[in-house]
Amino acid sequence: MAEDEVHALWGCVQVSEGWASPFAEVRRKYQNLESMSDLVNIIKESGNNLELFAMTAWLIWLRRNKNLIEDDMEKIKGFPKDCTVPFREKLIVAAVFSPKDLHLSSAERKLAQA
Repeated sequence: MAEDEVHALWGCVQVSEGWASPFAEVRRKYQNLESMSDLVNIIKESGNNLELFAMTAWLIWLRRNKNLIEDDMEKIKGFPKDCTVPFREKLIVAAVFSPKDLHLSSAERKLAQA
């Protein structure tokens, strides 16, 4: 299968742990989607937390890119819902400070500078 953004973020077996509860049932029902907008609409209609979905997708994409850049084969793990506040704060901080002022891993620095 060609790796498009829907496959990389949603359909790939390697990211299944990242989409653990509360998205497991939605992921099981909707494996073959055409676009990210279809996926976002399904998440909204299912009543799931859209902010948690966006954060999960961002973390999976970040880890994917880290793996591509650093050839790191670390598995993506699920994470608790209470990560949304630190994530929101990190976005706010990222908009105020330059990437070199933040405490980022080398992969995150490369992506922030891209």
